[in-house]
Amino acid sequence: MRRIAATLIVILLACDHDPMWLAPGRCAAELLQNSGFEDVMPGDETAAQYWLSGSALDGDELVVTDPSQARSGSRYMRLQSDSNRGPEAEEATIQLNKITGYSEILDRMVWAVQDGDSVRFGGWAYRETGNLPLRFSLWYYDAARRSLPDDEVSTPQVTEGVWTFAETTVVVPVTAEFMQFFPEVFNTYPPAAGSVHTVGRFDDVFLHIVAPCSQLEVKVVRTHRGQWRG
Repeated sequence: MRRIAATLIVILLACDHDPMWLAPGRCAAELLQNSGFEDVMPGDETAAQYWLSGSALDGDELVVTDPSQARSGSRYMRLQSDSNRGPEAEEATIQLNKITGYSEILDRMVWAVQDGDSVRFGGWAYRETGNLPLRFSLWYYDAARRSLPDDEVSTPQVTEGVWTFAETTVVVPVTAEFMQFFPEVFNTYPPAAGSVHTVGRFDDVFLHIVAPCSQLEVKVVRTHRGQWRG
C-alpha cells in the first residue's frame, strides 16, 4: 500500500477495461494486487486481500505473519496439499476480482489477452516439507470463459527448502481470450502414488503482460491524495 499524489499513467488493453501499471518507456504492466501478501483482512491475518485464502476456508491457503520466515516484508502465503481430495491432491490460491471472496468461480480474477501477447510470470517459493513440487501457473480460457486445460503453462518446479526464484515467459496461444494466474503445490490427477503431504511458502509473486503498443490505449488519470492499494 502506498500514498500517492501525482499524475498516473495507466494502460488499458483495448479489449478490456481493467487498469494496469505502465512501466516507463515500455508497453508492459504488473497485473497482480497485493503481490507480497502484506495486506490482510481486518480481523483475520490469515486472509490476504485480493487472494483466495484464510482460516474461513479449508485451511490449505493461509497467510503467515513471520518476518523471519518471509522472503521479504513480514508475510507470505502458505499452501499445503489436500489429503481430503485424494492422496495429497494439489492445492493453489488465485487472485480475486475484489478485496475478499470465497468462490473459485464467481470471485476469480481473469485478464483479457490476445493471440501473440507475451506474458512473464513467477515468484519465490520455498518447500518446507513433503515431496510435491511448487510452481506458478497460467490457465487459459476461451471467449466464453471456458477453460482450456491443454494450454496450461507453468514455471520450472521448486523442490528446495530455501527461497528459490522461478519464472517463465510465454506467448499467448491463438485459442486464448483470458488467463488466470495461480501459485500451487502441484500433483498429477489422480494424485501420484507415494505422494507425501507437502507444505510450501510463496512470496513476491508477479504477472506481467507485454502487448504490441498499437493494441494499448494510453490514458492519463489524475488522482487525489489518498491511499492506493497495489
